[in-house]
Parts: sequence; C-alpha cells; structure tokens
Amino acid sequence: MAFAQTGKLTTTGGEIIGPHLRVEALDRMQLRGEGELRVAPGGSVFSARTRVEERAVFLAVTFVAEVLASLELVLLDQPGSTGYAEQDKLKSAHDQWLASMGVVLKPMPFVLDGKPIMPASIGADHPRHAVAAWGEVISMIDPKNGGASVVVRYS
Repeated sequence: MAFAQTGKLTTTGGEIIGPHLRVEALDRMQLRGEGELRVAPGGSVFSARTRVEERAVFLAVTFVAEVLASLELVLLDQPGSTGYAEQDKLKSAHDQWLASMGVVLKPMPFVLDGKPIMPASIGADHPRHAVAAWGEVISMIDPKNGGASVVVRYS
C-alpha cells in the first residue's frame, strides 16, 4: 500500500524508485547494469527489464533536468506482454497489480477545449487513473501503438 501513498516502488535489489530520484542515483542501483540510459536534450530515459514490487517488468524511467519525471511499466509475466492481440488482458492485469498496491483507479476523462469529458460508454479498455499528492498513475492502452502500460507521472 505504500506506493499509493508515497509514489515509491521497490526493486528486487531493495532500491527505491520514486519522487525526487536523481539521474546520478541510477549509477548506484543494481538495475543500472541491466538496462540502457539514453541522454537527450532536456532529459534522459533509462530502460530495463527488471523486477519491481516482486513482478517482472519492462521499466522506462524518464528524467527532466536530472530529476525523475515519470515511469512507464509493463508487466512481462502476463498474457499480452509479448504481443498486441491480448492488450486488454494485460491492461486488466496492470489494474489488478495497482489495486494490490492500494491504488484506486477511476475512469479518466478526456480533455476537450480544456474541459474534462467522460464518454457515455466506458469499457474495460478505457484509461483509468489515480491522482495523489506526489503525482498521477495511469493504466492505459496507448491509442498510437496499441500497447498496454502503467504510466506514473511525478509532480
């Protein structure tokens, strides 16, 4: 339940990934050797296959001005994790995983002309989110690439 309240996730090696993490801290983490760090103007992205909260995940960590801005996670031990045919099942697994960590997801409104709009019909594939003092968690299927993921944005 700590994740829902703090925004902090724990790797198998005991490292904490969460608000205020700085890019240089990755050099001290065990997972650093398992992935790739790409530095781009204005930010950098670290990606790895690792274990977070006792689950096998693909993890992408984005830093802006050398401070953690967001995470993207995809469960690797679920149907749909290797192909696009079962992304609805993968999204459902993401929702259940987040719920097990105390995250209460609600349907996410779309924004049109700066106003939130909720569709008349909300299916299982509709994005869901939770807002906390430390940021926001979104469980979604990306409409551009069709892949299910969990996005954590830190404020």
